[in-house]
Amino acid sequence: MVVYKYNSFGYFIGNHNCQSDPISGGFLFPPSGTYTTIEPTFATNKIPKWSGSIWSLENDNTGIWYSIVDGSQIVIFDFNSSIVGLTRLNKPNEDYTWSGTNWILRPNSEIISNYKEKKFNETNMYVISRLCFVKKIKKFEDITTIFDTKKNQTLTTKLQIDTACNEIITDLF
Repeated sequence: MVVYKYNSFGYFIGNHNCQSDPISGGFLFPPSGTYTTIEPTFATNKIPKWSGSIWSLENDNTGIWYSIVDGSQIVIFDFNSSIVGLTRLNKPNEDYTWSGTNWILRPNSEIISNYKEKKFNETNMYVISRLCFVKKIKKFEDITTIFDTKKNQTLTTKLQIDTACNEIITDLF
């Protein structure tokens, strides 16, 4: 005979096969804890809950969710946790934004702008690393001019930066 187990809050936790006593017809090895012989109903994203006489279905919010703000992963362990601001749809990558119902690819201009900003920051770090060995910087304003100039250009190659840095270094000494 199959019995249906539930936890102390009434939530279904599994089936248990009991052997019946061949003489009396009763349970020979009933499971520990709470159980019923009434079979629960199941539905997607729902969990059966025993009320003492019947099974009802409640939202099952456990599992992996994603923030609709930044796409970060959130793991929920409680069945009835709030899921406001969350979706089960994973954010594909940083080029996507939440549309209200789904992740959509941001406009190309936004993607390109973010790419340029990222490359500009990498360029700044490269310039700083190239100038770190210089002990005396007499023309600090020249270096800041490079940063401002390069930010307004689309993409600057490391060779162009090397050339500009070498000119400043030459001028310094």
